[in-house]
Amino acid sequence: MKSPLTFPIFELSPQDFEKLCLDLLKAEGGNLKLNSDERDRWFDITGERPSPEGKPKTVAIEVKHRTTFHPEGLRLFIDRLSKSDKRFDEYMFITSSPLTSTHQQAIQSETIARSGLNVQLFGQHEVFQLLTKHSDIAAKYFNEVAQRVHQRRLTFLISSAGVLASVISLLFSIAPFTKDKERNSFESQIQAVEVNLNSLKALEQSLSALKKELQTTSEESARIKREYEEALKLKAITSEQLEQVKKAVSAQSASDTFFNYFFGFLLGVAGSVLATVITDWWKAKRALSGS
Repeated sequence: MKSPLTFPIFELSPQDFEKLCLDLLKAEGGNLKLNSDERDRWFDITGERPSPEGKPKTVAIEVKHRTTFHPEGLRLFIDRLSKSDKRFDEYMFITSSPLTSTHQQAIQSETIARSGLNVQLFGQHEVFQLLTKHSDIAAKYFNEVAQRVHQRRLTFLISSAGVLASVISLLFSIAPFTKDKERNSFESQIQAVEVNLNSLKALEQSLSALKKELQTTSEESARIKREYEEALKLKAITSEQLEQVKKAVSAQSASDTFFNYFFGFLLGVAGSVLATVITDWWKAKRALSGS
Protein backbone atom coordinates (compact mmCIF):
# COMPACT_ATOMS: atom_id res chain seq x y z
CA MET A 1 0.00 0.00 0.00
CA LYS A 2 1.20 3.50 -0.79
CA SER A 3 1.85 5.92 2.05
CA PRO A 4 0.31 9.38 2.55
CA LEU A 5 3.66 10.78 1.43
CA THR A 6 3.19 9.15 -1.99
CA PHE A 7 -0.45 10.21 -2.15
CA PRO A 8 -0.65 13.61 -0.38
CA ILE A 9 -4.40 13.23 -0.08
CA PHE A 10 -4.84 16.07 2.40
CA GLU A 11 -3.47 18.54 -0.12
CA LEU A 12 -6.71 18.02 -2.05
CA SER A 13 -9.71 20.24 -1.42
CA PRO A 14 -12.96 18.56 -0.31
CA GLN A 15 -14.36 19.11 -3.82
CA ASP A 16 -11.32 17.52 -5.47
CA PHE A 17 -11.41 14.56 -3.10
CA GLU A 18 -15.07 14.05 -3.93
CA LYS A 19 -14.26 14.02 -7.67
CA LEU A 20 -11.34 11.66 -7.04
CA CYS A 21 -13.63 9.17 -5.30
CA LEU A 22 -16.11 9.43 -8.16
CA ASP A 23 -13.38 8.67 -10.75
CA LEU A 24 -12.06 5.73 -8.72
CA LEU A 25 -15.51 4.18 -8.31
CA LYS A 26 -16.35 4.69 -11.98
CA ALA A 27 -13.07 2.98 -12.87
CA GLU A 28 -14.27 -0.01 -10.83
CA GLY A 29 -17.39 -0.13 -13.01
CA GLY A 30 -20.80 1.43 -12.91
CA ASN A 31 -22.72 4.49 -13.93
CA LEU A 32 -22.15 7.13 -11.23
CA LYS A 33 -22.44 10.88 -11.05
CA LEU A 34 -22.33 13.71 -8.52
CA ASN A 35 -25.64 14.34 -6.81
CA SER A 36 -27.25 17.49 -8.22
CA ASP A 37 -30.55 17.21 -6.37
CA GLU A 38 -30.63 20.06 -3.87
CA ARG A 39 -33.47 18.36 -1.97
CA ASP A 40 -31.28 15.38 -1.08
CA ARG A 41 -27.94 16.83 -0.03
CA TRP A 42 -27.30 14.05 2.49
CA PHE A 43 -25.24 12.12 -0.08
CA ASP A 44 -22.68 13.27 -2.68
CA ILE A 45 -22.68 10.56 -5.37
CA THR A 46 -25.46 8.45 -6.78
CA GLY A 47 -25.99 5.95 -9.60
CA GLU A 48 -25.60 2.25 -10.27
CA ARG A 49 -22.85 -0.25 -9.57
CA PRO A 50 -22.43 -3.78 -10.94
CA SER A 51 -23.18 -6.67 -8.61
CA PRO A 52 -22.10 -10.34 -8.58
CA GLU A 53 -25.65 -11.30 -9.46
CA GLY A 54 -25.34 -9.39 -12.73
CA LYS A 55 -28.09 -6.89 -12.09
CA PRO A 56 -26.81 -3.36 -11.34
CA LYS A 57 -27.52 -2.03 -7.85
CA THR A 58 -28.50 1.50 -7.03
CA VAL A 59 -26.15 3.24 -4.63
CA ALA A 60 -25.91 6.48 -2.65
CA ILE A 61 -22.46 7.56 -1.48
CA GLU A 62 -21.43 10.11 1.13
CA VAL A 63 -17.84 11.49 0.97
CA LYS A 64 -16.09 13.10 3.94
CA HIS A 65 -12.65 14.64 3.56
CA ARG A 66 -11.19 14.79 7.07
CA THR A 67 -7.84 14.13 8.74
CA THR A 68 -9.60 12.52 11.71
CA PHE A 69 -12.63 10.26 11.59
CA HIS A 70 -15.70 11.55 13.43
CA PRO A 71 -18.32 8.84 14.12
CA GLU A 72 -20.98 11.55 14.35
CA GLY A 73 -20.71 12.07 10.60
CA LEU A 74 -21.50 8.41 9.91
CA ARG A 75 -24.35 8.37 12.43
CA LEU A 76 -25.86 11.48 10.83
CA PHE A 77 -25.60 9.87 7.38
CA ILE A 78 -27.38 6.72 8.59
CA ASP A 79 -30.00 8.75 10.43
CA ARG A 80 -30.82 10.68 7.26
CA LEU A 81 -30.96 7.40 5.31
CA SER A 82 -33.58 6.01 7.64
CA LYS A 83 -35.73 9.13 7.36
CA SER A 84 -35.47 9.56 3.59
CA ASP A 85 -38.24 8.53 1.23
CA LYS A 86 -35.68 7.38 -1.33
CA ARG A 87 -34.36 3.86 -1.08
CA PHE A 88 -31.17 2.42 -2.59
CA ASP A 89 -29.83 -1.13 -2.80
CA GLU A 90 -26.62 -0.16 -1.02
CA TYR A 91 -24.93 2.82 0.61
CA MET A 92 -21.30 3.83 0.96
CA PHE A 93 -19.58 6.14 3.41
CA ILE A 94 -16.09 7.16 2.22
CA THR A 95 -13.65 9.05 4.43
CA SER A 96 -10.08 10.16 3.78
CA SER A 97 -9.16 9.68 7.45
CA PRO A 98 -7.36 6.49 8.53
CA LEU A 99 -9.39 3.79 10.29
CA THR A 100 -7.97 1.02 12.44
CA SER A 101 -9.39 -2.49 12.19
CA THR A 102 -10.68 -2.21 15.77
CA HIS A 103 -12.34 1.06 14.93
CA GLN A 104 -13.99 -0.40 11.83
CA GLN A 105 -15.28 -3.42 13.74
CA ALA A 106 -16.83 -1.20 16.40
CA ILE A 107 -18.51 0.97 13.75
CA GLN A 108 -19.80 -2.03 11.84
CA SER A 109 -21.29 -3.64 14.95
CA GLU A 110 -22.56 -0.59 16.84
CA THR A 111 -23.65 1.83 14.13
CA ILE A 112 -24.13 0.08 10.82
CA ALA A 113 -25.54 -3.22 12.11
CA ARG A 114 -28.16 -1.48 14.22
CA SER A 115 -29.40 0.52 11.26
CA GLY A 116 -30.36 -2.58 9.32
CA LEU A 117 -29.10 -0.94 6.11
CA ASN A 118 -26.52 -2.21 3.65
CA VAL A 119 -23.79 0.36 4.39
CA GLN A 120 -20.16 -0.09 3.29
CA LEU A 121 -17.45 1.88 5.06
CA PHE A 122 -14.38 3.00 3.08
CA GLY A 123 -11.42 4.53 4.89
CA GLN A 124 -8.03 5.85 3.84
CA HIS A 125 -6.63 2.35 3.39
CA GLU A 126 -9.27 1.39 0.83
CA VAL A 127 -8.86 4.71 -1.02
CA PHE A 128 -5.09 4.16 -1.29
CA GLN A 129 -5.66 0.64 -2.59
CA LEU A 130 -7.81 2.02 -5.41
CA LEU A 131 -5.23 4.75 -6.12
CA THR A 132 -2.51 2.10 -6.40
CA LYS A 133 -4.69 0.04 -8.72
CA HIS A 134 -5.63 3.00 -10.94
CA SER A 135 -2.31 4.83 -11.27
CA ASP A 136 -3.55 6.96 -14.16
CA ILE A 137 -6.20 8.53 -11.93
CA ALA A 138 -3.64 9.04 -9.18
CA ALA A 139 -1.34 10.83 -11.61
CA LYS A 140 -4.21 13.01 -12.84
CA TYR A 141 -4.79 14.44 -9.36
CA PHE A 142 -1.46 14.24 -7.56
CA ASN A 143 0.86 15.51 -10.30
CA GLU A 144 -0.94 18.83 -10.08
CA VAL A 145 -0.86 18.65 -6.29
CA ALA A 146 2.92 18.09 -6.35
CA GLN A 147 3.37 21.22 -8.48
CA ARG A 148 1.17 23.25 -6.12
CA VAL A 149 3.07 22.02 -3.05
CA HIS A 150 6.39 22.81 -4.72
CA GLN A 151 5.20 26.32 -5.61
CA ARG A 152 3.96 26.93 -2.07
CA ARG A 153 7.25 25.78 -0.57
CA LEU A 154 9.20 27.96 -3.00
CA THR A 155 7.05 30.98 -2.12
CA PHE A 156 7.56 30.24 1.57
CA LEU A 157 11.35 30.00 1.18
CA ILE A 158 11.59 33.20 -0.92
CA SER A 159 9.40 35.12 1.54
CA SER A 160 11.40 33.81 4.50
CA ALA A 161 14.64 34.81 2.78
CA GLY A 162 13.23 38.30 2.19
CA VAL A 163 12.28 38.68 5.84
CA LEU A 164 15.67 37.35 6.94
CA ALA A 165 17.55 39.74 4.63
CA SER A 166 15.55 42.69 5.92
CA VAL A 167 16.14 41.74 9.55
CA ILE A 168 19.88 41.29 8.94
CA SER A 169 20.03 44.67 7.21
CA LEU A 170 18.24 46.24 10.15
CA LEU A 171 20.67 44.67 12.61
CA PHE A 172 23.66 45.94 10.64
CA SER A 173 22.19 49.44 10.57
CA ILE A 174 21.69 49.38 14.35
CA ALA A 175 25.08 47.85 15.17
CA PRO A 176 27.13 51.07 14.82
CA PHE A 177 24.92 52.84 17.37
CA THR A 178 25.37 50.06 19.89
CA LYS A 179 29.05 49.25 19.38
CA ASP A 180 30.77 52.47 18.30
CA LYS A 181 32.19 54.13 21.43
CA GLU A 182 32.99 57.34 19.63
CA ARG A 183 29.39 57.64 18.49
CA ASN A 184 28.22 57.07 22.06
CA SER A 185 30.64 59.77 23.25
CA PHE A 186 29.32 62.11 20.56
CA GLU A 187 25.76 61.58 21.74
CA SER A 188 26.89 62.26 25.31
CA GLN A 189 28.33 65.57 24.15
CA ILE A 190 24.98 66.46 22.59
CA GLN A 191 23.25 65.79 25.88
CA ALA A 192 25.85 67.93 27.68
CA VAL A 193 25.21 70.79 25.27
CA GLU A 194 21.47 70.53 25.93
CA VAL A 195 22.13 70.68 29.69
CA ASN A 196 24.29 73.77 29.16
CA LEU A 197 21.53 75.39 27.15
CA ASN A 198 19.09 74.84 29.99
CA SER A 199 21.62 76.33 32.40
CA LEU A 200 22.02 79.36 30.12
CA LYS A 201 18.27 79.86 30.05
CA ALA A 202 18.24 79.90 33.85
CA LEU A 203 21.21 82.30 33.83
CA GLU A 204 19.38 84.57 31.41
CA GLN A 205 16.42 84.76 33.76
CA SER A 206 18.68 85.49 36.74
CA LEU A 207 20.52 88.21 34.85
CA SER A 208 17.27 89.88 33.89
CA ALA A 209 16.19 90.02 37.52
CA LEU A 210 19.62 91.22 38.62
CA LYS A 211 19.62 93.92 35.98
CA LYS A 212 16.39 95.39 37.31
CA GLU A 213 17.63 95.41 40.91
CA LEU A 214 20.95 97.19 40.20
CA GLN A 215 19.86 99.70 37.57
CA THR A 216 20.36 102.56 40.10
CA THR A 217 24.10 102.39 39.50
CA SER A 218 25.22 103.10 35.94
CA GLU A 219 28.48 101.23 36.34
CA GLU A 220 26.70 98.17 37.63
CA SER A 221 24.11 98.56 34.93
CA ALA A 222 26.80 98.69 32.24
CA ARG A 223 28.51 95.61 33.64
CA ILE A 224 25.28 93.71 33.88
CA LYS A 225 24.43 94.74 30.35
CA ARG A 226 27.77 93.46 29.09
CA GLU A 227 27.40 90.17 30.99
CA TYR A 228 23.87 89.88 29.75
CA GLU A 229 24.94 90.39 26.14
CA GLU A 230 27.83 87.94 26.53
CA ALA A 231 25.43 85.38 27.95
CA LEU A 232 23.08 85.89 25.04
CA LYS A 233 25.96 85.45 22.59
CA LEU A 234 27.04 82.26 24.34
CA LYS A 235 23.46 81.01 24.23
CA ALA A 236 23.21 81.75 20.51
CA ILE A 237 26.54 80.03 19.80
CA THR A 238 25.62 76.98 21.86
CA SER A 239 22.17 76.76 20.25
CA GLU A 240 23.75 76.93 16.81
CA GLN A 241 26.22 74.20 17.75
CA LEU A 242 23.41 71.98 19.01
CA GLU A 243 21.46 72.37 15.79
CA GLN A 244 24.57 71.50 13.77
CA VAL A 245 25.20 68.44 15.92
CA LYS A 246 21.61 67.26 15.54
CA LYS A 247 21.79 67.72 11.78
CA ALA A 248 25.06 65.78 11.65
CA VAL A 249 23.54 62.89 13.62
CA SER A 250 20.33 62.74 11.61
CA ALA A 251 21.93 63.35 8.20
CA GLN A 252 22.41 60.34 5.95
CA SER A 253 23.42 59.86 2.38
CA ALA A 254 20.97 59.27 -0.43
CA SER A 255 22.14 55.67 -0.70
CA ASP A 256 21.51 55.11 3.03
CA THR A 257 18.03 56.54 2.67
CA PHE A 258 17.32 54.34 -0.37
CA PHE A 259 18.47 51.14 1.31
CA ASN A 260 16.55 51.93 4.50
CA TYR A 261 13.33 52.38 2.53
CA PHE A 262 14.12 49.43 0.24
CA PHE A 263 14.72 46.95 3.04
CA GLY A 264 11.70 48.28 4.91
CA PHE A 265 9.58 47.72 1.80
CA LEU A 266 11.11 44.27 1.28
CA LEU A 267 10.38 43.32 4.88
CA GLY A 268 6.75 44.43 4.53
CA VAL A 269 6.11 42.59 1.26
CA ALA A 270 7.92 39.41 2.28
CA GLY A 271 6.19 39.40 5.65
CA SER A 272 2.79 39.82 3.99
CA VAL A 273 3.40 36.97 1.53
CA LEU A 274 4.71 34.72 4.30
CA ALA A 275 1.69 35.48 6.45
CA THR A 276 -0.66 34.68 3.54
CA VAL A 277 1.01 31.30 2.90
CA ILE A 278 0.84 30.32 6.57
CA THR A 279 -2.78 31.53 6.93
CA ASP A 280 -3.96 29.61 3.85
CA TRP A 281 -2.21 26.46 5.10
CA TRP A 282 -3.78 26.86 8.56
CA LYS A 283 -7.28 27.39 7.12
CA ALA A 284 -6.98 24.27 4.94
CA LYS A 285 -5.82 22.14 7.89
CA ARG A 286 -8.58 23.52 10.09
CA ALA A 287 -11.23 22.70 7.47
CA LEU A 288 -9.99 19.10 7.19
CA SER A 289 -10.11 18.59 10.96
CA GLY A 290 -13.80 19.55 11.22
CA SER A 291 -16.63 17.12 11.74
